[in-house]
Amino acid sequence: MIRSNKRCLWALALLLLGSCQSSGDKKAPAKTSAATPSPLNLVLVTIDTLRADRLGCYGYSKVKTPNLDALAQRGVLFENAISSAPLTAPSHASMFTGVYPTVHKVRDTGGFVLPSSQTTLAEILQGQGWDTAAFVGASVLKKSFGFNQGFAVYDDQMPKPDANREMEFPERRAGEVVDRATRWLDSQSGKPYFLWVHVFDPHSPYDPPPPFRQEYGGSLYDGEVAYTDQQLGRLFEAVAKKSKPENTLIAVLSDHGESLSEHGEFTHGIFLYDSTLRVPFLLAGPGIPAGLRVKPQVRNIDLLPTVLELMGSPAPQGVQGASLAPTFTGKEAPAADSYIETLFPRINMNWAELRGIRTNRWKYIRSPRPELYDLSQDPGETKNVIGNHAAEVQQLEARLNAASGLTGSKEPEKVETGMVNQKTMQQLRSLGYLGGSSRQEYALAGKGIDPKDRVDVLKWLHLAVSPDARVSPRRPVPLLRQALAADPTNPTIYYHLGLELGRTGQQAEALKLYQNAITRGVDAAWIHSRLGHLQLQQGNRDAAIASYEKAAQLNPSDCESLSDLGLAYLEVERVADAE
Repeated sequence: MIRSNKRCLWALALLLLGSCQSSGDKKAPAKTSAATPSPLNLVLVTIDTLRADRLGCYGYSKVKTPNLDALAQRGVLFENAISSAPLTAPSHASMFTGVYPTVHKVRDTGGFVLPSSQTTLAEILQGQGWDTAAFVGASVLKKSFGFNQGFAVYDDQMPKPDANREMEFPERRAGEVVDRATRWLDSQSGKPYFLWVHVFDPHSPYDPPPPFRQEYGGSLYDGEVAYTDQQLGRLFEAVAKKSKPENTLIAVLSDHGESLSEHGEFTHGIFLYDSTLRVPFLLAGPGIPAGLRVKPQVRNIDLLPTVLELMGSPAPQGVQGASLAPTFTGKEAPAADSYIETLFPRINMNWAELRGIRTNRWKYIRSPRPELYDLSQDPGETKNVIGNHAAEVQQLEARLNAASGLTGSKEPEKVETGMVNQKTMQQLRSLGYLGGSSRQEYALAGKGIDPKDRVDVLKWLHLAVSPDARVSPRRPVPLLRQALAADPTNPTIYYHLGLELGRTGQQAEALKLYQNAITRGVDAAWIHSRLGHLQLQQGNRDAAIASYEKAAQLNPSDCESLSDLGLAYLEVERVADAE
């Protein structure tokens, strides 16, 4: 593992000193305190789904964020920090490995596991003797997705609605996450530590507790941000009591933002605009000037090499990020390009995936109808100027290929989703993620339906199923049928429409819906599993068995379908198959 040369010398000096004392040497020990570097503690806070422009320190006046604003005054604020993907899992993987999704291979939330071959920040510090602990706020970062690498403690236990029920909620409030993190801090015995705290509250559904719900009734998203800031204040107080500020680095980032209806998107994951890619990034501690604001673009992959340099260690070989320490003395940010991507449209909606490259001036988005924005003149990305800048587009296309690692490849990149167990899959579905319900390969050719051509579908989906839509009365079935008529191969629409038909007692209609989905090529384990349930209700055991068998073939980790299949086998006296 990588070690700081200074700390190795320090450790050697302590060993030699101990050896002299134990051998009876009566000489006064040498004074080493002036030359002894104190190992730095690291506290990393990631705030899910937080836009940069919703904090006071980033110029927003409609929400109170005194604790994050105070942290910004203590250190550096990066005004244009860019996430590599507008999704939780790929973005966190980039933070912890310092590489883009094309390298760490976590391409969507659900269905992708961070490979053990990737070296994480936690593994590096644990190998150097740091205590490591993580406390996460949602099932999207369960240890089954590989994010526990290097953490001696990985607290991902979500609350249960009932002590007698196995199913968990998909998330827990920041207050509980901070409570558990501070209890761990109190138990520390003096070793340097790395503490990661992930809070999920700004993610949809927006449901801040009192009094934030009342104070921010006009914007419950802002209420979630204010509540999160309050709870992080408690965390920062606990850290200050446990370790001196001069011995502790604190980094705060978001994984991605939230579109809040901009560009026709209501949450995140579909598009590559700054509303979901520009994130807050604050860093405070020893070696960081107070009150500094860095305007040039930086990236979330720069986190790992930056904190390692501040802690006295080089970054591992192969890291694509660069240390931002030079910006503390007025130098330019080390890298001018930021690669960006989202595979969510491809995997969850059967639309084209999006890739892009962002510089300090330009953003180029490769899609069926490509886009170019001059961020210096149009920071809101409202005017596509691609028709006027052919030379710039050609150059940016080459830089995109280089950054993504696809230079020279004539074949489209292929990715395969893994399979998620039924319990975790149910939690992910409740948060809007369907990836991982089946093992499936996708060819990323950048072709197909452009997500920009489906903003009406996004609106109908939002109005039909989102608890944040605030429409009364809700009409989910007609809205979803409208969406399906416009987009008949979208698996997400089939999922929600089938669910609503089942809830309203329209089982025959739901059965027809799933059969129609399969006919149109929408083939997933959950569709066959639901079809099997409905066929079994109708007494059609043979058809149900065939559906359950197909579900089990597509996702062998779906224990619920396997259990139902076993029961169906028993009903037709296929005992050996049931066993």
